[in-house]
Amino acid sequence: MKHTHPHGLKSSSEVYIVVSGTGCIHAGEGEPETAAGLAVLIEPGEVRWLENTGSADPIFLVIVEPYWRAGNEELVVYPEIPEP
Repeated sequence: MKHTHPHGLKSSSEVYIVVSGTGCIHAGEGEPETAAGLAVLIEPGEVRWLENTGSADPIFLVIVEPYWRAGNEELVVYPEIPEP
């Protein structure tokens, strides 16, 4: 995996918890490098995606509150970012 698809959630927060792998979590104004044990809170409305910068696929958990619903998610297209 090179990266996840950029997306936003209208009314849900997400917490990304990195289990293994390296990369960068793009969200809002910050772009923290990932490492095992890192947890990142992403507020509703912020566009987010995880970019893999290592040689192996990252493993991460995502907690969504309130729960994920299709009508709550908006996929975002950036011309400079190829489809995952």
